[in-house]
This record gives sequence, structure tokens and C-alpha cells, in this order.
Amino acid sequence: MPILYERKNEEISVTGYDGSVTWLQVPDTIEGLPVTCIAHSAFAHRPELRYVSLPASVRRLERFAFYDCRRLEQITMSDGIREYYDGVIGQCRRLDEIHLDLSGGHYNVLRDLLGDSDQLIRFTLSFPDGSAKLTFPDYLTEYHEDTRARAIHIHIEGAGFSYRETVSRNGIDFRGYDRLFERIRYQEAGPAVQTSLDRLCYPYALEAPEQQQYEQFLKESAEEAVREVIRKKERTWLAYLLEHSLLSPEAVRTGVRLASDENEPELVAMLMTAARPRSAPAVFEL
Repeated sequence: MPILYERKNEEISVTGYDGSVTWLQVPDTIEGLPVTCIAHSAFAHRPELRYVSLPASVRRLERFAFYDCRRLEQITMSDGIREYYDGVIGQCRRLDEIHLDLSGGHYNVLRDLLGDSDQLIRFTLSFPDGSAKLTFPDYLTEYHEDTRARAIHIHIEGAGFSYRETVSRNGIDFRGYDRLFERIRYQEAGPAVQTSLDRLCYPYALEAPEQQQYEQFLKESAEEAVREVIRKKERTWLAYLLEHSLLSPEAVRTGVRLASDENEPELVAMLMTAARPRSAPAVFEL
């Protein structure tokens, strides 16, 4: 799969690639020169593309770089990106996970990515002293024209916009992020379960009161939690739920059934171990 590129001022601007590829890893150098730019529409309209990894050398993402990659699920990049243009991830409707290295302490690209998508999106964030997983729910912006007043009124549905406002170009307000949970816990179960378990399993800057609110929610929503765990096939989530006794016996039985239906023997084994009474002797068949 040849990478297509242009040389500009002793730097490389990637303009696309020939052929078809599911996993695209852009090199950090080509012809001994640093790859610093993903050009306008370089990877747009690629129906086969699912995973992308960009090197830390990239400093610029031009307009529509990944526009309308309808099967794209995951992107890995760093905070070295200084220039981000509109529509980079526009219409990437399956994109639900971005891995972002924030070890440089630059939050501009995180803010830009969030502003470029109104759909639910999950970030795995790497810091020099740890890591976090944050889910940002979706939201809908509606415009209503008031012809008599000659004005346009904007109405925002959903908590996703408020969650995005906890990220500035200087950092992340983790406490503010966690306090928004009341806005989504009584809505769709999936995002609430995902937000709770990611914060608990990767508790970067998580305070004790917020930890308790997440655990209480999961205990009260055990059936929904185990369904989401099996749907996502998240072993780390399940291990946390079992270790902290957040699943009711009924939820465990539901989980065993669903994991069996999905042909996930490891998840079944984890749930069966939790379901077995601690005093029950082990039974071996010869």
C-alpha cells in the first residue's frame, strides 16, 4: 500500500494512499524527512478504513482529512498537532474511540476534535502520570427561525455539549466532568454505564464522592451494566463490577446467558466464578 505524498520545505505532506487497507499506520518519516501534515481530503471517502495511527511528528490536519470514512472506528494521535481544520472527522459515524497522547500538555487538539463531532465519542488519554478514559455523549443542535423578530434561536438537546465544555485549551476540568453525570444517568443506559465504568477503571483525578456516585448508579442499574459489558466485550469493566460486588445475582445470570449467546467463554467463566458460592467445593470430572 504505497503512501502518496508531497515534499514541502523539507517536510512531508501525506495526500493519500493507493489500494485498499483496513489498518493504516502513517510513518513518521518518508525519504528521511518528517511527516508533518495530513493534507486536505487525504483519506476522505475510504469505506474500508477502520483503524488509523498517526505519528507524533504530525503537526497539521487539514480540512476533511478523514471525512466520510464510514467504517472508521479508531484513531491514535498525539497532542503535537498544532493546526486542526474543520471537518477532519466529519461524517465518521462509527468513530467512537480516539487514543490521544497528552504527554506534551497541549489540549488544543482534544478541544478541536470534540468541536468537530456532535456524536458520542470516547477518548483514551495518556498523561505523564497516568491515563484516563472519558466518554463525551452526543447532542443535537436545532435552529429555529423567528421571522417576526428576524432572529435565529439555537436550542441544544442532550448533555454532550456541556460535557465538551469541561475541556479547555489549557486542560480538563475532571471534577466538572464528573458532576455532569446527573444529566445522563436517567437517560440512555449505554452512555451512562460506559462513562461510569471508564471513570472507575481508569480513575485519573477521580474524587471519592464521584466514585461513590458511579458505583451506586451501577449497583442500581446492574442489569443494564452487564448488558453493556457483554455488548462491548469489556473484560476490565466486568472485573471491576465483580470485584466490587456491584452485580446482583439476577444480573450475573443475565450476563452468563448473554455471554454464552455471544460465544464469549472468558466472560462466561468470570461470571460463573462469581456466581459460585464461596463455600462450595470444587468439582472435578475425571
